[in-house]
Amino acid sequence: MSSEPPPTNPPPKPQHWHLVYTYCDGVLEKRVQYRADHLSKARKAVNGGKLQFGGLTSSKEGPPDGAVFVFGNSSREEVESFAKADPYVEHGIVTDWQVKPFLQIIGNGEDLLPK
Repeated sequence: MSSEPPPTNPPPKPQHWHLVYTYCDGVLEKRVQYRADHLSKARKAVNGGKLQFGGLTSSKEGPPDGAVFVFGNSSREEVESFAKADPYVEHGIVTDWQVKPFLQIIGNGEDLLPK
């Protein structure tokens, strides 16, 4: 028997990026004047093949407290640039944001689960 540990494979590169927003209190009222520009920017990213989908999050069926966007065919830098130029970020509607790597394991033709 060999005493060498089994080889480890480097982790796969993320296939997607999640952009996670936290919204300010009173977001529904405060976002009104920036919403058209925010949505236009999101549509442009969808039409450009970068943004796959996005949507609101909330706690206990209450008002929105944030949002999540799922990007594919993008680098971390592209997703960060999207966030930095978003009118919601520029005008304080988004109080915090994070870009997180996401590796799809199963679904939509993907199956990386151990057999």
